Amino acid sequence: MIDYLRVSITGRCNLSCDYCHREGNSDTSDLSLDKFKEIIKAAHDTGFRKLKLTGGEPLLHPHLIDMISSAKSTGFKDISLVTNGLMLHEKAEALRAVGLDRLNIGCDSLTGPSGKTVQKISAGLRSAKEAGFDPVKLNMVVLKGINDHKIQDMISFAAENDVMLQLIELIPLGCSPDFFKRHFFSLDDVEKDLSKGADKTVERGMQGRKQYHYQGAIVEVVGPHKDDFCANCTKLRVDNHGFIKPCLKDDTLIDFNGQDSLKLAIKMKEVKKMIDISSKEITPRTASASGRIVLKKATMDTIKQKKIKKGDPFEASKTAAMYAVKNTHNLIPYCHPLPVESVKMDFEMLDDGIRMVITVKARYRTGVEMEALNGVLIGLSTIWDMVKYLEKDSKGQYPDTRITDVRIDEKTKGA
Repeated sequence: MIDYLRVSITGRCNLSCDYCHREGNSDTSDLSLDKFKEIIKAAHDTGFRKLKLTGGEPLLHPHLIDMISSAKSTGFKDISLVTNGLMLHEKAEALRAVGLDRLNIGCDSLTGPSGKTVQKISAGLRSAKEAGFDPVKLNMVVLKGINDHKIQDMISFAAENDVMLQLIELIPLGCSPDFFKRHFFSLDDVEKDLSKGADKTVERGMQGRKQYHYQGAIVEVVGPHKDDFCANCTKLRVDNHGFIKPCLKDDTLIDFNGQDSLKLAIKMKEVKKMIDISSKEITPRTASASGRIVLKKATMDTIKQKKIKKGDPFEASKTAAMYAVKNTHNLIPYCHPLPVESVKMDFEMLDDGIRMVITVKARYRTGVEMEALNGVLIGLSTIWDMVKYLEKDSKGQYPDTRITDVRIDEKTKGA
């Protein structure tokens, strides 16, 4: 059941962490109080009961207290907030007084150059405990070569200070590909050690995540790369412009328009979850698709002479086709996001038109046929758009122009 709403109320932050994904939005504006109230009223009427406020840094929002108070009076039973903790000592008591239930504080090590260390959040953590927040959870993003050797120190600190520790794998969103490659640290072995050494293990309902009672601390592991991470997800996200984001991992955005837009986002999310491919093997996948557009001889002559008014139709087609390949999962409900490795495009000039061939390669659990087909269809449609002024008849119609012979020429699986 999708009943958990995660709202980014601001894109502003008083830190600049290399790994921050800002809920998939790099804009620094604030969500207005009126828009927030509209969203949470519709969400509660749709069945949402849990709310998490994020950013950016939500403590920077001038109407944060009013937002929490409004959410509580609307009927949300569980309201939490993610913060870097640097301003928490000033606001913990007020946050608790208006109904905030839980806190997640970013904290990546005990000390060091990071803006999020025990040393820097200690005043905020102390104020949170004094205000009555229980539990308080520390979020530690584990980075290879930076703080992966500090995990045991953080576990000990969590045990000594009666706080929970959440170990989080780096996600390739918000950081550069080079940063991800250099600093991604798999927590698989860490979780195996926690499982072996735990006095007790409790499985939470949300995303099937386990809590390990280990050496006097409660430790959770968040692995965005795990097969079941998305399958067990119960949340929708709303960005600081009020757009609904069904999944952090893709670019689908739905303009908020009351309950109907929330219900649409829920349906889109549920459709993705219906097709479980987690048991399939990750293998190299290739698919080649082709198609052609039929054009007038005069249009073909103008293309050959490079006199199309809008510019080069082939370059425009390539750009559109590439975008289509990478966003197929946003257009076809049962398609999954794929880590596309390469897209090759070729064009053949015919007497009566243009033939386009696209070959897509990826390593994943499902094939790339739809990506190749989608690329051909959008690529050829873009050529049509570029030359349509030449193809119209005297009545503004296209009696002879058509896209035809679209097909999969070949698909392969394995090495």
